Amino acid sequence: MGSPAMKSDTSVSPVLRLAENSAGRDFVVGDIHGCFDLLKRRLRKLGFDKQRDRLIAVGDLIDHGQHNHQVLKWLDKPWFHAVQGNHEVLAIQAVRDQALRSRWYRKGGAWASRMQKRFLRQLRNALADLPVAIEVRTPAGKVGIVHADVPAGLRWREFLAALEQREQKILDHATWSRARQLQQCTRRVKGVQHVYVGHTPVPRPVTLGNVTNLDTGAHRSRNLSVVEIGAHCCPP
Repeated sequence: MGSPAMKSDTSVSPVLRLAENSAGRDFVVGDIHGCFDLLKRRLRKLGFDKQRDRLIAVGDLIDHGQHNHQVLKWLDKPWFHAVQGNHEVLAIQAVRDQALRSRWYRKGGAWASRMQKRFLRQLRNALADLPVAIEVRTPAGKVGIVHADVPAGLRWREFLAALEQREQKILDHATWSRARQLQQCTRRVKGVQHVYVGHTPVPRPVTLGNVTNLDTGAHRSRNLSVVEIGAHCCPP
């Protein structure tokens, strides 16, 4: 599964629930990994309306790419939402504990060694405030966003309840697991219309059951996947 997730900040809820967006469209974007230049281009191509539309990221906003320093500006936008990915977890841990920085740097976080301490503190605080899962109300039902996966056999409401109880095993699975992709598991997550994840790079978006993986390795492939909830897929 990889490294375990950090102990959650108990002052911040690990679940964010968004009301239905009756004014515009909702989009979900795969692992950005610092490629905010690609994201800007995709949004222009989609005719993204900052007054009406919303964008939700599956996590791993940072590391590997060339524009990681822009992450705070994006997180400050009222129409942009994101869940914590494993790279956010690595960053939070590393800023809190200097002994863990070499691990983060090896896994794509070396860009942070050039940043000022004030920026790193702001980064840690902003990333620690991110939820682990987002639930979006839509006309078709609930849609979920989580970085890695929902444990097989767990209903959506049970998954959210476990996150809210800060069950470490479930937090770790949500942020680090590759089980669904590696096992090609098509078991549906019950109690939710669809779930969007990332974490495991794939050549193109892959749907297993009612779970779609949007991590198309943007920092290597230069292909950043964005889907519209409802219309489901917007080709890159």
